[in-house]
Amino acid sequence: LSFREELTGEEIARMTGELYKIAQAEGIDSAFRWAEARRQEWPGCDSLAVSLSMTLNGLIFTLAVEEPEPYRRRLEELNEALADSEDRDVRDQALHLLIGRHMEREEYGRAEELLGQLSDTHREKRELKARLRWAQGRREEAWVFLEQELFDRAHSIQTTLLSMIDWALEEGDRERAHILADAAVRSGEVFDLSDYAVLSTPFQMAAADQDGPKALALLDRLLHSLTVPWDLAAS
Repeated sequence: LSFREELTGEEIARMTGELYKIAQAEGIDSAFRWAEARRQEWPGCDSLAVSLSMTLNGLIFTLAVEEPEPYRRRLEELNEALADSEDRDVRDQALHLLIGRHMEREEYGRAEELLGQLSDTHREKRELKARLRWAQGRREEAWVFLEQELFDRAHSIQTTLLSMIDWALEEGDRERAHILADAAVRSGEVFDLSDYAVLSTPFQMAAADQDGPKALALLDRLLHSLTVPWDLAAS
């Protein structure tokens, strides 16, 4: 192991699991010492460092540490260093932790600066923006960010369900396909998606069932929905 600079994901997971056990059995001081020893063993492994940091950060809350601030300052120093990592995933995880830390201290300017450094592909960037805007009192903007996030996730659910329906039909499991199709319609209606998004699944099933009249009627509605402007803000 000493000849390698990086660890596998499984090895890091085992170490964070061991860290959790030590914290539960011996307390947060022992956990920090153990984590520091592992970092000394693997000084070039940023993935390990950020995983240990995230675990320790969670343990501070889980163990209800009476005086958490000294430990949190130590993690903040580590995360500041990791925020310059060449590994994008490591950098984003460290930035995420730092943004939360600065928001707790109401240091919104610094939080905004760090948020700008976060990768656009980070799955929680929009939610972090919403939380920051809410804390700043810019609540209309916060609502828009979360509405956009919900809209994207709802469409992602629809896309996933459509793929599952395709696979169920390919395997000849029509009962399962209909159950999934019903779920897609209900979720589309709950999230107030466009008519096109809601009607796509029933059309897919009508075509699979070779129900010509129903398929044609749904196709007509689908085509009509494309001519009607859809206002996200009204959803």
